[in-house]
Amino acid sequence: MKDNSKIMLLIEDDDETAALITESFCEIFDQCLVVRVTTGESGLEYITQGLPKGLSPQRELPDIVFLDTSLPGMSGMECLKQLRQHPRSRGIPVVVLADDCTPHMVCRAYELGAASFFRKPRILQDFIVKLTELNMYWSQTAEVPTARRSEEHTLEMAMSSEAEHDSIQ
Repeated sequence: MKDNSKIMLLIEDDDETAALITESFCEIFDQCLVVRVTTGESGLEYITQGLPKGLSPQRELPDIVFLDTSLPGMSGMECLKQLRQHPRSRGIPVVVLADDCTPHMVCRAYELGAASFFRKPRILQDFIVKLTELNMYWSQTAEVPTARRSEEHTLEMAMSSEAEHDSIQ
């Protein structure tokens, strides 16, 4: 894959929804890799250990995560919370997907650090439009930190904390 390719981590247990999201994503991005897992635990494993060798020789981390709220085992919201706490995934945009779009659910997702919240897609063309708008916003308007910058920033912060600690003693 080229450096301008997109890697998406899809954490979704429903096969039909996963197929629709994958098709939509690949429709928008010429060069893309969709890595799908069906549990929050598996998604966190990809983040903490990187993508399997051979899937992406240049990069280990995805550019974006699409996360279902209702997963078997760990809930999507717990997974989101852990993604935001982990240094490797802190800067990766997470799009939360839900059937339950109550105000409480939407607010909770943003409180935990979601970059966006979508109702689960049902129609391919409608979801392609949403993804296109989201891509335009993030690529032309918003400044989104890269995962690499997030890792470097976390390392810099840790090093400066250690230096401050050493100078205090």
